[in-house]
Amino acid sequence: MSVAAVYLPEAEDDVAAVYTYYEQQQAGLGDQFVEAVREVVDRIRSNPQLFGVFRRDIRAVPLTRFPYVVYYRDRGADVLIIAVQHGRRSSHAWRDEPEPGSAYPPTHRFVMTAITCPLPGG
Repeated sequence: MSVAAVYLPEAEDDVAAVYTYYEQQQAGLGDQFVEAVREVVDRIRSNPQLFGVFRRDIRAVPLTRFPYVVYYRDRGADVLIIAVQHGRRSSHAWRDEPEPGSAYPPTHRFVMTAITCPLPGG
C-alpha cells in the first residue's frame, strides 16, 4: 500500500527550475525529467524504507536518466520530499549549513518566481 507524498515548496521549486532548464535545452526533455521524478517518488511511496539513509532520518534516491537525487523523510503516514538536487551539488546548500571547512555562511536556496510546469504529484 502506498503512502502519500508531500512536497516542501522548496522541492517543488527544485523540480520547476530543472524542468525549465531542460526545456530550454530541448523541447520535451523537461517533461522526461518530471516523469523520472514521478517514477522515483512512486517507488518511494510504495516502500519508503527501501532506500538508504543519507543523513539522520533523511533518505536519498538517485534518478536513473538524470544526474539528480530525491531527498526525502519517511514520516510513517506519508513521505516528505525535501529536495531534488543535482547529484554533485552539496547537500549543505539545502540543509542551510556551512560547507565543511568554510568560514562563509551557508548558501541559501534560490527562490523561483511564477513558473508553470507539471509537478510530480499531478
